[in-house]
Amino acid sequence: MTLPERKLHNYPCPVCKALIGGVIVKEEDILESKRSPAIVPAKCPKKHDVALYVDKQFRVRDAEPLIDPKTEGCLEKAKKWIANL
Repeated sequence: MTLPERKLHNYPCPVCKALIGGVIVKEEDILESKRSPAIVPAKCPKKHDVALYVDKQFRVRDAEPLIDPKTEGCLEKAKKWIANL
């Protein structure tokens, strides 16, 4: 038996605070996850990749940015930030 899908409530992006909305998850992915809260990848409207932590009641408990290894790293970002001061 396949369980239906659910749309998660909006949650602020941990990078820019824009609301992440329209994220759809399969109920079975959350309910049968070996860890709780389950990790759900998402993207905010400003294209930041984030991990949403979703509990068994389908509530987003937290979010954190995901770092893409193909993009610049934290050190390079820090250098650019300091250079712009």
